[in-house]
Amino acid sequence: MVSKTTKSYIHPEKVVVRPWLGEHNVYGVFMLPNNYLHDRLIRVNLPVNQTLCGVVANRSQTIAGINAKPGHYLVKAYLQTRTAIRFTLTGKINDLKELKNWQLGYGKKEN
Repeated sequence: MVSKTTKSYIHPEKVVVRPWLGEHNVYGVFMLPNNYLHDRLIRVNLPVNQTLCGVVANRSQTIAGINAKPGHYLVKAYLQTRTAIRFTLTGKINDLKELKNWQLGYGKKEN
């Protein structure tokens, strides 16, 4: 588990929002140092006073054309496709595409 006292938040390196292509096409790619753990859920904070959650998966060295820096790894965090479609239909797709709206908590492993 990530320590709550040393938890920090990062924004993704890249956000992909293509819900019209089906499931798993709305996600952020986050880069973390090797000796740190991440939360299981991301937060997407939208200007319409709404916070959404998504699931973190797929730890890797290369995701969506991004290569992890030495000493780092990448994770892909998904947002529900139906949620993204709803925001797309209401003209809020650009809010979903903003890196600053996506957050992942991380920190050193607790002993």
